[in-house]
Amino acid sequence: MKIGIEFLNNQEALINFFLKKPKAKFTTKDFHQLRLEIKKLYAFLDFINYCSNDFNLKKIFKPFYKIFRKAGKIRALQLEELTIRKHNINGKLKEYLTKLKLEIFKEKAEFFMVVNQLYPNKIRKKQKDITTYLTEINDSNRKEYLIKKSASIQKLISKKRLKRKKLHELRKQLKILNYNTKILLAENLVIKAISAENLSSLLGKWHDTEELIKKFKKGIENKKINYKERKELKKLKEITNSKKKKLFDKINAFITEYSF
Repeated sequence: MKIGIEFLNNQEALINFFLKKPKAKFTTKDFHQLRLEIKKLYAFLDFINYCSNDFNLKKIFKPFYKIFRKAGKIRALQLEELTIRKHNINGKLKEYLTKLKLEIFKEKAEFFMVVNQLYPNKIRKKQKDITTYLTEINDSNRKEYLIKKSASIQKLISKKRLKRKKLHELRKQLKILNYNTKILLAENLVIKAISAENLSSLLGKWHDTEELIKKFKKGIENKKINYKERKELKKLKEITNSKKKKLFDKINAFITEYSF
Protein backbone atom coordinates (compact mmCIF):
# COMPACT_ATOMS: atom_id res chain seq x y z
CA MET A 1 0.00 0.00 0.00
CA LYS A 2 1.85 3.07 -1.31
CA ILE A 3 0.10 5.65 0.91
CA GLY A 4 0.85 3.56 4.01
CA ILE A 5 4.53 3.08 3.15
CA GLU A 6 4.99 6.82 2.57
CA PHE A 7 3.28 7.64 5.86
CA LEU A 8 5.29 5.08 7.86
CA ASN A 9 8.60 6.28 6.37
CA ASN A 10 7.73 9.85 7.24
CA GLN A 11 6.48 8.96 10.73
CA GLU A 12 9.54 6.83 11.44
CA ALA A 13 11.78 9.78 10.54
CA LEU A 14 9.79 12.21 12.72
CA ILE A 15 9.64 9.95 15.79
CA ASN A 16 13.31 9.00 15.45
CA PHE A 17 14.23 12.70 15.17
CA PHE A 18 12.82 13.34 18.65
CA LEU A 19 14.15 10.11 20.18
CA LYS A 20 17.68 10.90 18.96
CA LYS A 21 17.55 14.50 20.21
CA PRO A 22 20.02 15.31 23.03
CA LYS A 23 18.52 15.98 26.49
CA ALA A 24 19.83 19.53 26.60
CA LYS A 25 18.04 20.43 23.35
CA PHE A 26 14.70 18.78 24.20
CA THR A 27 12.13 21.59 24.68
CA THR A 28 8.68 21.77 26.28
CA LYS A 29 7.14 21.75 22.78
CA ASP A 30 9.15 18.65 21.85
CA PHE A 31 7.37 16.51 24.47
CA HIS A 32 4.02 17.63 23.09
CA GLN A 33 5.04 17.16 19.44
CA LEU A 34 6.47 13.69 20.07
CA ARG A 35 3.14 12.66 21.61
CA LEU A 36 1.28 13.99 18.56
CA GLU A 37 3.47 11.98 16.18
CA ILE A 38 2.97 8.82 18.25
CA LYS A 39 -0.82 9.45 18.24
CA LYS A 40 -0.75 9.61 14.44
CA LEU A 41 1.16 6.34 14.35
CA TYR A 42 -1.37 4.72 16.68
CA ALA A 43 -4.23 5.88 14.44
CA PHE A 44 -2.63 4.16 11.45
CA LEU A 45 -1.95 1.02 13.50
CA ASP A 46 -5.66 0.96 14.37
CA PHE A 47 -6.34 0.84 10.62
CA ILE A 48 -3.83 -2.01 10.08
CA ASN A 49 -5.35 -3.85 13.04
CA TYR A 50 -8.76 -3.65 11.34
CA CYS A 51 -7.36 -5.00 8.06
CA SER A 52 -5.15 -7.82 9.36
CA ASN A 53 -6.20 -10.72 11.60
CA ASP A 54 -2.58 -11.47 12.49
CA PHE A 55 -1.69 -7.95 13.59
CA ASN A 56 -1.17 -7.57 17.37
CA LEU A 57 -1.79 -3.87 18.00
CA LYS A 58 -1.03 -3.97 21.72
CA LYS A 59 2.27 -5.81 21.26
CA ILE A 60 3.46 -3.69 18.33
CA PHE A 61 2.56 -0.39 20.01
CA LYS A 62 3.91 -1.28 23.48
CA PRO A 63 7.36 0.43 23.28
CA PHE A 64 5.83 3.55 21.68
CA TYR A 65 3.16 3.63 24.39
CA LYS A 66 5.77 3.56 27.16
CA ILE A 67 7.44 6.65 25.69
CA PHE A 68 4.07 8.29 24.99
CA ARG A 69 2.94 7.75 28.60
CA LYS A 70 6.15 9.16 30.08
CA ALA A 71 6.00 12.22 27.82
CA GLY A 72 2.34 12.63 28.85
CA LYS A 73 3.26 12.87 32.54
CA ILE A 74 5.74 15.62 31.75
CA ARG A 75 3.23 17.49 29.59
CA ALA A 76 0.59 17.34 32.38
CA LEU A 77 3.07 18.83 34.87
CA GLN A 78 4.14 21.51 32.39
CA LEU A 79 0.50 22.38 31.72
CA GLU A 80 -0.07 22.71 35.46
CA GLU A 81 2.91 25.04 35.82
CA LEU A 82 1.78 27.10 32.82
CA THR A 83 -1.75 27.46 34.28
CA ILE A 84 -0.36 28.73 37.60
CA ARG A 85 1.78 31.33 35.83
CA LYS A 86 -1.10 32.28 33.51
CA HIS A 87 -3.24 33.21 36.53
CA ASN A 88 -0.27 35.20 37.88
CA ILE A 89 -0.27 33.51 41.29
CA ASN A 90 3.21 31.93 41.09
CA GLY A 91 4.28 34.27 43.94
CA LYS A 92 1.59 32.75 46.16
CA LEU A 93 2.60 29.19 45.29
CA LYS A 94 6.38 29.30 45.68
CA GLU A 95 6.64 26.10 47.71
CA TYR A 96 4.24 24.25 45.41
CA LEU A 97 6.03 25.42 42.25
CA THR A 98 9.39 24.31 43.68
CA LYS A 99 7.98 20.81 44.23
CA LEU A 100 6.41 20.90 40.78
CA LYS A 101 9.75 21.73 39.14
CA LEU A 102 11.44 18.90 41.05
CA GLU A 103 8.73 16.52 39.86
CA ILE A 104 9.23 17.67 36.25
CA PHE A 105 13.00 17.15 36.62
CA LYS A 106 12.41 13.62 38.00
CA GLU A 107 9.94 12.70 35.24
CA LYS A 108 12.30 14.01 32.55
CA ALA A 109 15.12 11.84 33.91
CA GLU A 110 12.81 8.80 33.82
CA PHE A 111 11.63 9.70 30.30
CA PHE A 112 15.19 9.73 28.89
CA MET A 113 15.99 6.50 30.75
CA VAL A 114 13.01 4.80 29.05
CA VAL A 115 14.03 6.22 25.65
CA ASN A 116 17.57 4.85 26.13
CA GLN A 117 16.14 1.43 26.97
CA LEU A 118 13.86 1.27 23.94
CA TYR A 119 15.69 3.23 21.24
CA PRO A 120 17.01 2.27 18.78
CA ASN A 121 16.71 -1.54 19.09
CA LYS A 122 13.10 -2.20 20.17
CA ILE A 123 11.60 0.85 18.43
CA ARG A 124 13.41 0.17 15.14
CA LYS A 125 12.36 -3.50 15.21
CA LYS A 126 8.70 -2.59 15.69
CA GLN A 127 8.93 -0.01 12.89
CA LYS A 128 10.14 -2.76 10.53
CA ASP A 129 7.47 -5.19 11.75
CA ILE A 130 4.67 -2.71 10.95
CA THR A 131 5.75 -2.37 7.30
CA THR A 132 5.43 -6.12 6.66
CA TYR A 133 1.64 -5.97 7.18
CA LEU A 134 1.01 -3.36 4.48
CA THR A 135 1.08 -5.91 1.65
CA GLU A 136 -2.20 -7.37 2.96
CA ILE A 137 -4.07 -4.05 2.68
CA ASN A 138 -5.95 -2.77 -0.36
CA ASP A 139 -8.15 0.18 -1.29
CA SER A 140 -11.40 -1.57 -0.33
CA ASN A 141 -10.02 -2.04 3.21
CA ARG A 142 -9.40 1.69 3.40
CA LYS A 143 -12.95 2.63 2.40
CA GLU A 144 -14.58 0.00 4.59
CA TYR A 145 -12.55 0.99 7.66
CA LEU A 146 -13.21 4.73 7.36
CA ILE A 147 -16.92 4.34 6.66
CA LYS A 148 -17.34 2.02 9.68
CA LYS A 149 -15.27 4.30 11.91
CA SER A 150 -17.31 7.28 10.83
CA ALA A 151 -20.57 5.36 11.41
CA SER A 152 -19.56 4.45 14.98
CA ILE A 153 -18.82 8.12 15.72
CA GLN A 154 -22.11 9.13 14.11
CA LYS A 155 -23.84 6.70 16.46
CA LEU A 156 -22.16 8.28 19.49
CA ILE A 157 -22.97 11.82 18.34
CA SER A 158 -26.60 10.91 17.58
CA LYS A 159 -27.20 10.47 21.31
CA LYS A 160 -26.95 14.26 21.51
CA ARG A 161 -26.01 15.17 25.10
CA LEU A 162 -23.16 12.86 26.02
CA LYS A 163 -21.95 11.95 29.49
CA ARG A 164 -18.33 12.17 30.64
CA LYS A 165 -17.32 8.57 29.76
CA LYS A 166 -18.82 8.84 26.30
CA LEU A 167 -16.99 12.15 25.72
CA HIS A 168 -13.70 10.39 26.48
CA GLU A 169 -14.58 7.65 24.01
CA LEU A 170 -15.65 10.21 21.39
CA ARG A 171 -12.41 12.20 21.87
CA LYS A 172 -10.24 9.13 21.24
CA GLN A 173 -12.24 7.80 18.29
CA LEU A 174 -12.56 11.22 16.64
CA LYS A 175 -8.81 11.79 16.94
CA ILE A 176 -8.10 8.44 15.25
CA LEU A 177 -10.59 9.22 12.48
CA ASN A 178 -9.24 12.75 11.92
CA TYR A 179 -5.67 11.47 11.56
CA ASN A 180 -6.61 8.58 9.29
CA THR A 181 -8.71 10.68 6.91
CA LYS A 182 -5.54 12.70 6.23
CA ILE A 183 -3.14 9.75 6.25
CA LEU A 184 -5.34 7.74 3.86
CA LEU A 185 -6.31 10.77 1.74
CA ALA A 186 -10.03 10.11 2.13
CA GLU A 187 -11.73 13.26 3.46
CA ASN A 188 -14.70 12.61 1.14
CA LEU A 189 -15.54 9.30 2.82
CA VAL A 190 -16.22 10.50 6.36
CA ILE A 191 -17.94 13.13 8.48
CA LYS A 192 -17.32 16.79 7.67
CA ALA A 193 -13.62 17.48 8.22
CA ILE A 194 -13.90 21.06 9.56
CA SER A 195 -16.71 20.22 11.99
CA ALA A 196 -14.85 17.09 13.17
CA GLU A 197 -11.60 19.00 13.76
CA ASN A 198 -13.39 21.77 15.67
CA LEU A 199 -15.12 19.21 17.87
CA SER A 200 -11.86 17.35 18.41
CA SER A 201 -10.19 20.61 19.53
CA LEU A 202 -12.96 21.29 22.06
CA LEU A 203 -12.70 17.74 23.39
CA GLY A 204 -8.94 18.13 23.79
CA LYS A 205 -9.34 21.31 25.83
CA TRP A 206 -12.01 19.65 27.96
CA HIS A 207 -9.69 16.69 28.62
CA ASP A 208 -6.89 19.08 29.67
CA THR A 209 -9.16 20.70 32.27
CA GLU A 210 -10.02 17.26 33.65
CA GLU A 211 -6.32 16.45 34.05
CA LEU A 212 -5.63 19.82 35.70
CA ILE A 213 -8.44 19.33 38.22
CA LYS A 214 -6.94 15.96 39.21
CA LYS A 215 -3.54 17.61 39.76
CA PHE A 216 -4.96 20.49 41.81
CA LYS A 217 -7.07 18.07 43.89
CA LYS A 218 -3.96 16.04 44.68
CA GLY A 219 -2.18 19.23 45.85
CA ILE A 220 -5.15 20.34 47.98
CA GLU A 221 -5.20 16.96 49.75
CA ASN A 222 -1.43 17.02 50.39
CA LYS A 223 -1.02 18.07 54.05
CA LYS A 224 2.71 18.64 53.49
CA ILE A 225 1.82 21.75 51.47
CA ASN A 226 1.11 24.77 53.66
CA TYR A 227 -2.49 25.87 54.25
CA LYS A 228 -2.28 29.19 52.33
CA GLU A 229 -0.98 27.48 49.21
CA ARG A 230 -3.66 24.79 49.42
CA LYS A 231 -6.26 27.57 49.53
CA GLU A 232 -4.81 29.03 46.31
CA LEU A 233 -4.93 25.60 44.69
CA LYS A 234 -8.57 25.29 45.72
CA LYS A 235 -9.33 28.59 43.95
CA LEU A 236 -7.52 27.34 40.83
CA LYS A 237 -9.46 24.09 40.97
CA GLU A 238 -12.77 25.99 41.12
CA ILE A 239 -11.76 28.23 38.18
CA THR A 240 -10.71 25.19 36.13
CA ASN A 241 -13.86 23.27 37.07
CA SER A 242 -15.98 26.21 35.88
CA LYS A 243 -14.06 26.21 32.59
CA LYS A 244 -14.58 22.45 32.26
CA LYS A 245 -18.36 22.79 32.72
CA LYS A 246 -18.53 25.52 30.07
CA LEU A 247 -16.55 23.36 27.64
CA PHE A 248 -18.80 20.38 28.42
CA ASP A 249 -21.89 22.44 27.56
CA LYS A 250 -20.21 23.89 24.47
CA ILE A 251 -19.30 20.40 23.21
CA ASN A 252 -22.84 19.12 23.65
CA ALA A 253 -24.26 22.25 22.00
CA PHE A 254 -21.85 21.74 19.11
CA ILE A 255 -22.96 18.12 18.70
CA THR A 256 -26.63 19.15 18.74
CA GLU A 257 -26.14 22.06 16.30
CA TYR A 258 -24.01 20.37 13.63
CA SER A 259 -25.27 17.70 11.34
CA PHE A 260 -22.22 15.45 10.88
